[in-house]
Amino acid sequence: MIEVMLHLRSFLRYKLGKSEITMSLEDGNTVEDAVRKFSNENGPEIANYIFDKKTGKPTALFVVNKCQVPINYALKENDELTILPPIAGG
Repeated sequence: MIEVMLHLRSFLRYKLGKSEITMSLEDGNTVEDAVRKFSNENGPEIANYIFDKKTGKPTALFVVNKCQVPINYALKENDELTILPPIAGG
């Protein structure tokens, strides 16, 4: 088992009322594993914010230890994962 700090921004922070949570994950788990676990534990509204409802693909960006990473990045003990929400503007 490893522990990872998940930093929450924007809607996620507002919705859950906290800015970070500690997650326990299996060794070798990826960003996708962590984010899907987080989504499953917090309901469909959270899942729909992070993943496209039709395709199931992520709409957010993922940052580990201040570097953008792909969703299949393998997490390590004490990594800090941030989910950056989609941004629209013009």
